[in-house]
Amino acid sequence: MLLTPSSIFSQRFKYKVMCTSILNPWTSVNFSQTIAPVDVSTIYSLSPRALSKIELRTLPEPFHGDPDANVYLLNGNPGLNPLDLTFVGNTAMQTAFSGIYTHSLSDFLWIQSPCTIINGYGQPHLAYDWWKKRLSQILKSCQTPKLFCVELFPYHSKNIFSFPALPPDAYANSLILDAMRKNKLIIIMRGQKGWIKRIPALASYCNCITLNTPRCAYITVNNTSKSGMSWNKIISYF
Repeated sequence: MLLTPSSIFSQRFKYKVMCTSILNPWTSVNFSQTIAPVDVSTIYSLSPRALSKIELRTLPEPFHGDPDANVYLLNGNPGLNPLDLTFVGNTAMQTAFSGIYTHSLSDFLWIQSPCTIINGYGQPHLAYDWWKKRLSQILKSCQTPKLFCVELFPYHSKNIFSFPALPPDAYANSLILDAMRKNKLIIIMRGQKGWIKRIPALASYCNCITLNTPRCAYITVNNTSKSGMSWNKIISYF
């Protein structure tokens, strides 16, 4: 069979999600439709107070990186900064996120150099700085770590609040459960209670570690010292 670019992409996409029969709900999200179609009714049924905490003009960040990676990072939520709105409609960001949503971009966007998501004022997206600081010790040991991050709540919000359950959670959960079946390392960065409530098996999973101080979410020697796993072993998964 002659493989066209579209058929190659289709096969790659099928391979990436073959571990789950749950359809990826994020593939059609873009700046014109920043809410996953299956989320629309849930999001707009939130109370005005809850809805006011969510920024829906930006692209959601349900996950980043490679689901085939040996390390899964479970985070709380993509934060919110006024500068985020300067990236609305950014072509480079749309292209990158289309790859993220379909798993065709397996590199972790926010630790790449040079920064490719730049606003009209010449400023790189703030997520680059946030992630490079949190992973700085890992990046010293491994310049191109292979990892996959899943957010507890995918839409941008300033603070963690009582996040509502969303239909796409099932898709992300299936990827995490598949990682657990394969004995991959899972690091809960933020939102530990929320993650264990969502996937109770995490509480007894032997390759799941938490951070000493999850509020800062730095993955460092000192911040994993109480995890029961040596730093060398943690690094070995990357």
